[in-house]
Amino acid sequence: MQLSEAVTDIDEAEASKHALFFGGPLGTHRIFMLMRNGDADGEAHQITADVYFSAHRDVLEQALHRKTPDTEMRLFLGYSSWSAGQLDRELERGSWHLAAGDPKAIFDTASHSLWERLIETLEPSGLEVKLGPAQGHLSSDTGLPAAEPFLVSTQR
Repeated sequence: MQLSEAVTDIDEAEASKHALFFGGPLGTHRIFMLMRNGDADGEAHQITADVYFSAHRDVLEQALHRKTPDTEMRLFLGYSSWSAGQLDRELERGSWHLAAGDPKAIFDTASHSLWERLIETLEPSGLEVKLGPAQGHLSSDTGLPAAEPFLVSTQR
């Protein structure tokens, strides 16, 4: 959906130029932003080289006022979260594979092919990710019930 559909009391002309992506099932009443640059008020926090995070409305409004393009800002509705140690355990059992933080990939306008491009960068080469029974989710042989939507991979 477009940002203007989710936030009706904001500059509609600029907001209609920005896609709003699903960030996860938690906090779906809030918008979270990744941006290529911070803000003067310190409400955007650097998370890696040339990538900043914020959930402040005034940062969003400033970005819209500056006519920030999609190549410099990604907007997400909601977020995902793990309990203490949960993500570490999932990484240890091979349920996730890490890709290097890459601002070019984050802000690429060809977001429809992002997963496929990132999978090609994973080591060892030859990883294959398949859609599982839960449409739109990736799954594999993790020992989890087949209905569990989980990002995992198998070797070709």
